[in-house]
Amino acid sequence: MPAPKILVVEDFESFRQFVVSTLQRGAKFRVTEASNGLEALQMVEEQQADLVLLDIGLPDLNGIELARRLQRLAVPPKVVFLSQESSPVVVREALSLGALGYVHKVRAGSDLLPAVEAVLGGKQFVSGGLQTGGWRLADGSARLLSRVPALSMGCCTRYCAAEAQFSTKLAERDLRRYHRRGATGITRVMLAELRTWPLEDGHLLDVGAGIGTVGAELADSGLAHATLIEASPSYLETARRVLKSRFAPHQTEFVLGDFVALADKVPKADVVTLDRVVCCYPDDKALLEAAAARARRLVALTYPRNRWYVRVMVAWQNFLRRLKSKDFRVFVHRQDRMCATLEAAGLSRAVRRETLVWTFDLYFRTKAGPVNSVLGCQN
Repeated sequence: MPAPKILVVEDFESFRQFVVSTLQRGAKFRVTEASNGLEALQMVEEQQADLVLLDIGLPDLNGIELARRLQRLAVPPKVVFLSQESSPVVVREALSLGALGYVHKVRAGSDLLPAVEAVLGGKQFVSGGLQTGGWRLADGSARLLSRVPALSMGCCTRYCAAEAQFSTKLAERDLRRYHRRGATGITRVMLAELRTWPLEDGHLLDVGAGIGTVGAELADSGLAHATLIEASPSYLETARRVLKSRFAPHQTEFVLGDFVALADKVPKADVVTLDRVVCCYPDDKALLEAAAARARRLVALTYPRNRWYVRVMVAWQNFLRRLKSKDFRVFVHRQDRMCATLEAAGLSRAVRRETLVWTFDLYFRTKAGPVNSVLGCQN
């Protein structure tokens, strides 16, 4: 039996590549891709795809209209919407057009393959937590069928936990807060220090970029390029919106996935930033080694202070997450070990700033290789 033909229609290249690589991992599908609605319509007619994975917000021809046109074909393909939209009205409209599935992008890491398998088997699938606006599924409910144990772009424990923790709702909340107040707290401290260093014509690599605050704030410093890496699809799409008005399209690159797994494929940068990222990663040594390897000049990071009251607070938060069956965890790593990792990579600490809870460190590249920091790892 020939492998099913799947067409992925998504204009956000990083997310499209994530979907394609996930589908191709098991070599069970023949996968092609399109970046706009009109191109997708032509490809379906030419290639007779069995299944179309379809975003809603597409250029040239939006996903809703494309789904309508697909249903008019002599042999219409099965359709699964893969969208950031979670409104019950939108979900209902999508399903009413004949789509058998609707996957929320924030759940793509866990829901994508189960949705594809279900729909190819003639069943319906809607990501858990979505309201169908009164549209009745064949089984009478919107539910999550199963979880996928691994992802092509790194460890699923880290990736799936990130996509669940840093959801669309949280991204929109952070965006509203940023529009009201700008950068705050330890992020503002880091930005103020970075602006004192020459950044003109430099390349920024922002690891765990969130909604893109660091890139947006440093855009007026004369950066020539910014690469943002983020494990949450919701946050990465929000960051793309934030930076759209700050950089020309050719000046930015958005990468979805686990930075440690992707580091070798990421270009080196003059400045590497990790704002409140180290605490989200269990292996601080691997993360900082990867960051240092991509940094030509500076590494800037913020992380929780290793103090008893911070450890108690973090332990309590992790306990609550465990009670709610959430995989995401926060980590308080040792400062001296992080410092030693960066020193071994040829970086020297120039600045340390601290608040009650957070620490900011700035390291610069030396020419002599492994060094002892100007300020020392114990200071």
